[in-house]
Amino acid sequence: MKRLSEDSKWEASQFAERLAKLMAERNLSASALARTIGVGSSTIMRYLRCVCLPKYSIFIRLLDYFGCSADFILGFKDDFPKREGG
Repeated sequence: MKRLSEDSKWEASQFAERLAKLMAERNLSASALARTIGVGSSTIMRYLRCVCLPKYSIFIRLLDYFGCSADFILGFKDDFPKREGG
């Protein structure tokens, strides 16, 4: 597994914080989310532990599932706008 750069570590921590918040708001476990978006529960746990960031295709599935923008889930904006077109 490729190590994250310092910038990527910041992005991963922001992403992990938002992902955990979205999951908690829905009382959603890592295994339930994993089944829903078609990945292993260990993959979700790696995101939550800031080990890695999702591939683009998985990232889009997460945005679709939670109905949020990329700016929100990456921590660039604090509001919860819906994705355009979705």
